[in-house]
Amino acid sequence: MKETAVGKRTSRRSLSVLARVTIFSLLIGALAYAVNTFQVYLAGSLVVPLIIITLVMFVAAGVSAFGLKWTPAVGALLALAILIGSYTQPYFTGHLAHPGDVGSFIPSVVITAAALVAIVAGVAATIQNYRSVDRPAPRGMGLVLSGVIGVVLGATIVSLIVTANPSASSASSTSSNGEPTVHMGVTSFDQNVVLVPKGSKLLLVDDGQYQHILANGMWEMNGSPKPLTEPGAPTVNNVSITGGSLEIGPFTTAGVYHLYCTIHVHMNLTILVQ
Repeated sequence: MKETAVGKRTSRRSLSVLARVTIFSLLIGALAYAVNTFQVYLAGSLVVPLIIITLVMFVAAGVSAFGLKWTPAVGALLALAILIGSYTQPYFTGHLAHPGDVGSFIPSVVITAAALVAIVAGVAATIQNYRSVDRPAPRGMGLVLSGVIGVVLGATIVSLIVTANPSASSASSTSSNGEPTVHMGVTSFDQNVVLVPKGSKLLLVDDGQYQHILANGMWEMNGSPKPLTEPGAPTVNNVSITGGSLEIGPFTTAGVYHLYCTIHVHMNLTILVQ
């Protein structure tokens, strides 16, 4: 009985430095995701998957805090799954593509950095737990963490600079007259998300003689079309374009709107009006 009790006590260990880094990174990522979720909500949309991901990251941090040998690996795997899932979402990649949108860009950078740190630290902490009784902080860990923090701070500074110079942030997505512009290729928009100032129109440019039929709505993940006209969105009812350009709008109400090409699966465009 005594040996069994000792075994139970030793199966749960004090948290190593790497395990603490894993937990802290997951918490930072969860808070950043909460900020992104709130930003989308302010734009007029409540995205349930973002709420679920935020809760999962908090749960992952809690699991990692149990102090068992394998729990840091659980945190690392969840961080990896969340990172991969995030980069498949147009909202997330759209935020990263627009550093001028400070409120969404910076949390997305923080989420990416926190997830990467959690993955590496979680795997390393698990290996350390099974290989060694003494679990000191790895050499150079402080330097690596300082580098990650430096990258985040650098991205923040760039975002603030771009925000202070709006023309720099819109040069790649506006026409010569400053109108928000999205180009279309054979079967896709050149970007999944575009920012449109409230009261402005959106210019769609067909870069070749490619036929597209545009409508309000989106393609779902399973490849099914979902016609949808959000309140405040300009009506786009199966408008055909083959070459040339097309103006849509004006967008008079702030919010998140969706357009899709009805003949090209997964050709979606999310329009963020603010």
